[in-house]
Amino acid sequence: MTEEKILDKLGKIKAHMESAQEIGNEAEAQAFAAMLQNLLMKHKLEMTDIQYSQHVKEEPVGEYGIGSDDGYQSYEYRDKKRYYKAYPDVEVVGRRIEWTENLAGVIARAHSCQSMICPGRSAIWFVGQKSNVKIVEYLYITMLRAADKICHKEYMKFRRQLRQEAMKEGLPSGTYLNETHGFKQSFLDGFISRLMARFEEEKRKIEHDHSGAALMRIDKEALAVRSYLDQKQKNNKECKPAKAIKGQRAGNTEGYRRGKAFADGLRIDANAVEGGAPNKQLK
Repeated sequence: MTEEKILDKLGKIKAHMESAQEIGNEAEAQAFAAMLQNLLMKHKLEMTDIQYSQHVKEEPVGEYGIGSDDGYQSYEYRDKKRYYKAYPDVEVVGRRIEWTENLAGVIARAHSCQSMICPGRSAIWFVGQKSNVKIVEYLYITMLRAADKICHKEYMKFRRQLRQEAMKEGLPSGTYLNETHGFKQSFLDGFISRLMARFEEEKRKIEHDHSGAALMRIDKEALAVRSYLDQKQKNNKECKPAKAIKGQRAGNTEGYRRGKAFADGLRIDANAVEGGAPNKQLK
């Protein structure tokens, strides 16, 4: 399979993924995203050395804005708000958002890439080989959407649960609502923490199933990205690692637990699209 065919295949599956998301089938969208990463990983590990060398030459490390084929971001504007042109439901706000940056970083590192942020804005860039970046982009957008949606649902569910408990005890319905403090942030922290652990687990499975020579390719890709960023920083002193966003945290045990549980249910493993009823779109 040539590089052009790989990217064409990724694009078609991505279109199906977007279609599933538009009709509200979040599980199917996640399955498509998982299929993307497994398609590329399987292909890379099965390449001959000559094929892989050609692949590296044809696809050097670069910077890619979300939804673009280069370092530029494409936006569309509605009601004085900015959205990614390729994902018009995902808003880019005028401030950094910690959890989205953390999510982007975890997914990027798991796929031999790195993420870059824009000071004073929630926009994300990815650095890596183009096919790797496309996988990272699709996974990032899919998980961003899912986490944002599920986090709110779980928060409202927890509020209802606390109200019901209070009413059963004959207390005012808002008695226990202070227990929701910090729920959403803790949910997202738990989600990202567990997601990172799951990617590590998947990597160990690959290490078990494939030869060391094949795995060296993955490590080399990550080193190439690191070298690219080091050179970029050397040539441009203003380009430097972003400082962490500092903010007060109110740990919420229940939020963190539910966030981890959500990450455990995500379909990122190699068999993500093999279970359940046959999927006509995948066929």
